[in-house]
Amino acid sequence: MNRPALKVFVFLVCVSMLLTSCSRFSPGDKLKNDSEVGKIRAVWVARFHFGSPDDVKKIIANCADYGFTDVYFQVRGNGTVYYKSAIEPWDGSLMGGDDHIGEDPGWDPLELAVNEAHKRGMRLHAYMNVFPGWRGSGPPPAGSCQLWNTHPDWFMWKKNGEKMMPYYMRNGKKVVWYSFINPANPEVKDYLTNVFVEVAKNYDIDGIHYDYVRYPHDLKGWDFSYDPVSLKRFRDKTGKTPDEAPEKWDDFRTECVTGCVRQFYSAVKDVRPDISISAAVMASPLAKKTKHQATIDWIREGILDQAVLMNYSSNNETYQKNIRDFVRECPGEKIVSGMGQWKFKADDAGLQNFREQLKITKEESAAGVAFFSYASMFPKHQPGIFAKELKRVD
Repeated sequence: MNRPALKVFVFLVCVSMLLTSCSRFSPGDKLKNDSEVGKIRAVWVARFHFGSPDDVKKIIANCADYGFTDVYFQVRGNGTVYYKSAIEPWDGSLMGGDDHIGEDPGWDPLELAVNEAHKRGMRLHAYMNVFPGWRGSGPPPAGSCQLWNTHPDWFMWKKNGEKMMPYYMRNGKKVVWYSFINPANPEVKDYLTNVFVEVAKNYDIDGIHYDYVRYPHDLKGWDFSYDPVSLKRFRDKTGKTPDEAPEKWDDFRTECVTGCVRQFYSAVKDVRPDISISAAVMASPLAKKTKHQATIDWIREGILDQAVLMNYSSNNETYQKNIRDFVRECPGEKIVSGMGQWKFKADDAGLQNFREQLKITKEESAAGVAFFSYASMFPKHQPGIFAKELKRVD
């Protein structure tokens, strides 16, 4: 073959290889490289929104049909999971309740959701509660391999020395809530690292999405964690008690959460450098002080790829200010604004509010918007007023 002919042959082979490679790209591959401001439309799918394979298929189909690019699909709630794990037990809800914790339901919600999302060109993020360890009006069944039973020493303590219970009392009645495990405990940090690495290794997810990656200051007057491990580590570090050095105590707890986030990120990226690590975070930077959640620091350090603000306000000025406070400190493509459209009335005024917040999100140069939650956008799997409006707007 002469030299000119050889050059033509090599050129044609290269073009053929390029075309073959391009033909393997799915719509989802384009999204994986799409970082334009305002392009993300995400939705949180809570574990309470599905109970069967048919539910999952309907959820993903609805999300695709109504223009979502990303689905935060919850697969870890309180030390129990909705995927095959060698570390944590199956959640009992898939088999009828807490008495069935650990029983294999015979299908895998995460695997199904990933496959269904990728068929439709959407990204699927494994949405995982981080520090909640148990939730219920009482403990889990004694025979279950749940954290409350296997690692009771990992749970947070109140200042009075009481262990944090998975409920609290209001007007003489139990109110069910989460009891948290302790980010200051090195065993907790290593355990959770393994949880996140396992799911990253075993599933073709596009991201891991944290929730409750903070201390539980949600309930007025409660202050955590005054457990022996935390108090010893703080005294070893400062030589003081929390009462003697309250500002350093706040800093210590913030550093404990950040240390966890840093280790999770490094370990997951070692096995899956291609996936995104995001977190649902409080909508004010003040959460660094009140909940020890240093979101801006995480973005700046590069140990969180995207922050999804829980920007749940029907007041548009508040909604806008919260985005501005973050975008002022971080690149806009790192910030997604979570909208609480469930706070809007399902009428013309509510729709106007909805449209205005979509507009604000773009104007403030955020990466996009996330909606809480699927059930309010698609009640009983049917598109509601806001899902229909979302389909109409650009």
